[in-house]
Amino acid sequence: MARPRTAALLFAFILSGCGGGGGGGGSSAAPPSAVSPSTSAPAVVNTGNASTPAPDSQPVDQRALTVPEPGDSPAASAYGRLALGHNHTCAMMGEEIECWGNDNYHQTEVPNTIQEPLDIAAGDQNTCVMDAFNVTCWGIDGEDVFPIHGGIDVSTGGFHVCVIDLDGLWCYRGANDYGEIEVPVTVSNPTQVATGLTHTCVLDDNGVECWGSNLYGESDVPELAHPRQVTAGANFTCALDDNGVTCWGNDQFGQTDVPSLGEVISVSAGFSSACALDEYGVRCWGNNDQHQLEANSLVDPMVIQPGTHHSCAIEADGKVVCWGYNAQGQTDVPPDLAG
Repeated sequence: MARPRTAALLFAFILSGCGGGGGGGGSSAAPPSAVSPSTSAPAVVNTGNASTPAPDSQPVDQRALTVPEPGDSPAASAYGRLALGHNHTCAMMGEEIECWGNDNYHQTEVPNTIQEPLDIAAGDQNTCVMDAFNVTCWGIDGEDVFPIHGGIDVSTGGFHVCVIDLDGLWCYRGANDYGEIEVPVTVSNPTQVATGLTHTCVLDDNGVECWGSNLYGESDVPELAHPRQVTAGANFTCALDDNGVTCWGNDQFGQTDVPSLGEVISVSAGFSSACALDEYGVRCWGNNDQHQLEANSLVDPMVIQPGTHHSCAIEADGKVVCWGYNAQGQTDVPPDLAG
């Protein structure tokens, strides 16, 4: 068993997205609402979404894995970023972006107009990339380009996209049936944004704030002690604070039943599961219907991201590893990324 080591990583990226609504190809849209952000670098993003069958929801313990000592590790972004949609996967390694898996709506076809990408996110059948000047989204809703001013963080849910730039928090697209794109006036200096199926959460000066759908209590933020990360699944939310990981909302598959963890470095939510990277490695909980929680092959994970029925990680050597449901080739990592 490898010796456990404490880590100093920033957070892995991406969240849950599901479905698509209207939208126009190649259009440029003005944002509807905003609040002022901090200029701090972002820490979270997430992915994965769609309807899920009954699972084996027992937590999977993969804690005999290692992460670097404090001071040994650069930010997680130095290892790359992952974005998992329902049946597609994207990886951003430096300024290179590759997507694979289901391409029914061209969600894996990266536009050639993106320059110097900063962040990537995937929804159900769509993908978004943020650079210094624009957020470009493509897939089931066509292609949209949203001008921004100095990108900080981006997240896409089932129908909506939210981005933090130097001018504030902006939310686009989506049916807005639950007010998920209506930014509350109470949001102050946001540094992270996380979008679920029809709810939105931010980390700001006030801590964690959520709005939109609350059918499962996913927007009822519990008391948190100095939260430093927020991530959203389809109908649930997780945060990392001084006391560790707390999750709330829909618990159909045990996705809010956080298991015992070591010193947590980051947490990331998929559609109906979540994974944490701690001093011992990776531990996942929630829906395991396609063995998407079983990170057995990981050796030295730096980034972990669950999706809907599959999960992916980036190892310290830059190797991308994916496992779980593969009917659309979403776990078939391209050879240049597989190592």
